[in-house]
Amino acid sequence: PFTFYLHGQPHDYWRFTRNGGVYLAEKAGFKVEKIVTNGGLFHLILNAPSILLSCFWAALHLNGMIPITTRILLGIANFLEGLLGTRELFATNHIYILRKDEAG
Repeated sequence: PFTFYLHGQPHDYWRFTRNGGVYLAEKAGFKVEKIVTNGGLFHLILNAPSILLSCFWAALHLNGMIPITTRILLGIANFLEGLLGTRELFATNHIYILRKDEAG
């Protein structure tokens, strides 16, 4: 939420930590069923080379190489996140599965 480039301009208004999302969900009367964390330190580090390589391939009109190099770098990032456990600390986003108690 804090180190990723701005996207969705000009409507990029909110980026929350895991705790901020839980707080807002519970304050609104939701129960957090599950949280899926995306990104991590190595996703952040390898994002710049991925963008540069994509621009390089596009400039050479080799757009078919973009998904190949992206998948390779994503695989490296996922492996390193799993190995070193840095996904949560450097999360780029969280997906919340919430449940609203109808009785309450």
